[in-house]
Amino acid sequence: MPEADDILPRFRRAAARKAGLMYYFTGKPCPKGHVTYRLTKTAHCIECDVLKRQAYKAKNLAHWHDKYDNDPEFRASQQKRIRERWKDPKFREYRREYHRRRYKEDLAFREIKKLAAIANRKNGGHRWSTLGVSREKFTEMLASQNNLCAICGNALDGGKETHLDHNHKTGKIRGILCRGCNHGIGHFYEKIELMRNAIRYLEKYNV
Repeated sequence: MPEADDILPRFRRAAARKAGLMYYFTGKPCPKGHVTYRLTKTAHCIECDVLKRQAYKAKNLAHWHDKYDNDPEFRASQQKRIRERWKDPKFREYRREYHRRRYKEDLAFREIKKLAAIANRKNGGHRWSTLGVSREKFTEMLASQNNLCAICGNALDGGKETHLDHNHKTGKIRGILCRGCNHGIGHFYEKIELMRNAIRYLEKYNV
């Protein structure tokens, strides 16, 4: 990520407001120690703003996640709604163009996206957001498996090698697997009979 002062000159908030800038950079740390851009409107640094929004989502979406996890009908309706929306080519093109244009023109938006992507990759957020599982729920599930893969028993640390397994037809969460086991199930198209055939094959030619 480029340093802020490589792109922007140092501005005080008043000068940024007068110049009509959406953000400014002083080179000084915020109260939480972040040295980065600040939003002219609120004076909050971008990193603090990202953390605040993440905390808000975690708090206010807890009920939604609980219902999504425990109500099959609600989960199916949400998945159907999202699928139907993304089937519309106009909607897909609108979303792509909007994000492409804003990412190019809005420096604050670009930095927020970068920070969010880093946090997402680090914490496995893509698993929770796409499957409707909160971080707390994921941690609880992993602990219930003693931090081990449900198939091979290898240790899991919750990082990118740790995969949340689910039924691709029903959307129901099954458990947490290592990457190898999760991909293995996928290569067999989640068909039990194919897996049994593979076992019989190995037993037959176990030489």
